[in-house]
Amino acid sequence: MSKIIKYQSDMSNGYFIIGEKGVIAVDTGAEMGADAVRRILSEAGIKPEEITLIFITHGHVDHFMNIQAWVDVTGAPVMCHEEAKRFIVEGLLPDVDIEGRTRMGKEMWEAQQKMGNPIDHAPTGPVDITFGNDGIDLKPWGVEARAFYTPGHSRSDCSVLVGDEAIVGDLFTAPGWTDYVGMTYFTFKGAPYELAQESVKKLLDLGVKKIWPGHGEPRDDGYVRQALEDEINGKEMYYSPEELRR
Repeated sequence: MSKIIKYQSDMSNGYFIIGEKGVIAVDTGAEMGADAVRRILSEAGIKPEEITLIFITHGHVDHFMNIQAWVDVTGAPVMCHEEAKRFIVEGLLPDVDIEGRTRMGKEMWEAQQKMGNPIDHAPTGPVDITFGNDGIDLKPWGVEARAFYTPGHSRSDCSVLVGDEAIVGDLFTAPGWTDYVGMTYFTFKGAPYELAQESVKKLLDLGVKKIWPGHGEPRDDGYVRQALEDEINGKEMYYSPEELRR
């Protein structure tokens, strides 16, 4: 059985999926440089050559910004959904296809437009393998896991199911450094509000008992179901821009 190890990389989470015949690195975090990669691997007790695949959950820069250093140190190929590829290889910021999904997201996006993006550029990186909405089995890279297409935060969102646990990117996430983890508050332009809800339901229907978010700490299925139900009933996660700047 494969297992998940989480690490913190500045503003975002990165993960390792440890399998019997390989290790998949999920997202590359927001710390830059080869030294950061070597330190993260060392702290996790993983050798660079054990990494068989670098998997990017979605094409937002805080989840792929150190991708070239990860490739240089590990030599592993990079995989992502086909919609994420152009963001990585062209070095695009999310700004080209993002908008507020909830009240909080709309207020945060408006404030960010006035203050400027906290990340002012997106480094480029290689993509070796892409897949579509049918997802992909990750067993060929040495782990018992499968990627599922779970859009709602971006067009390229994918969750990685490992047993009854799932790494979900920013489909379910924490704003800033808060303790609350909930439904995504940003989405892609023109996306239906309910799309993220449908993706979270999909994961729960697949039997997921624990989610590992792109920001914040993991939560069990009871917590996720309650957050989903709260939003469906009109109670969205909310912090004001002023609270998030504290």
